[in-house]
Amino acid sequence: MAKMKKAGAKSAKVIEQAAEIAAESVSLETEETTLETAKTAESEELALLREQNKLLMEQLQNMQKSLESVQRPQVVQISADVEKVTLRFQAEVADDNVAVFGANGMYGQVTGKTGTVIVPKSEWSRFYNESVRRMMDKRWLIVLSGMDEDERELYNVNYREGELLDQKAFAKMLDMTEELPEIFSLLCPEHQEMVGRRFIEAFNRGDWRVKKRELVVKLNELSKKSYMTLPESDVRRKGIFMPIIEALNAEDSKN
Repeated sequence: MAKMKKAGAKSAKVIEQAAEIAAESVSLETEETTLETAKTAESEELALLREQNKLLMEQLQNMQKSLESVQRPQVVQISADVEKVTLRFQAEVADDNVAVFGANGMYGQVTGKTGTVIVPKSEWSRFYNESVRRMMDKRWLIVLSGMDEDERELYNVNYREGELLDQKAFAKMLDMTEELPEIFSLLCPEHQEMVGRRFIEAFNRGDWRVKKRELVVKLNELSKKSYMTLPESDVRRKGIFMPIIEALNAEDSKN
């Protein structure tokens, strides 16, 4: 009887050990399955990323091809023997301003305040659009050559003597203390406004050359003549240099 009990106890222990081994085996199998699942998921994610990268590279390559296939702007070529109109762009704009002439700059472009534009006479009707007309009316575009008297009359570019700033005066106007009033008195209103704008911008920068009261007052009195016919309510009747004079007055009152 005692032997049977011992055998039973031993058998139970063997069964318990077998169960533990089986449990460990199941646990190992579970861990292996989990690792396999994780590896599979990681592989699928990497494959997805590779596919996305491939598609992205294809899109970038297609975009590059599209950009390369875009037709470059056509620029009108002018030979020496072609009849042409030569204009000077001259405006009180920023130094990095870009004035583009024609579709995609086919007639050229000017960066900054001054530059030259040359147009074949045969292309004039295409060149002369609404933007060009406004610039010519404002005397930003000045016809230097290539038009006869009738054409100048037609396009309102039959300039009278002295009404336009020449290149030297336009570039050096802040240094022309003595001669500027005489030059200014002959200028058209549009170019008088260019001088006024240059002076006001220089004053705002603290440029001492435009703080000469006598000069500024003289120029302001001359500018009033261009606006005498404007309504009383128009501030330009006071003169285009009035902002500088008022600022000088304010500075004097503080001292």
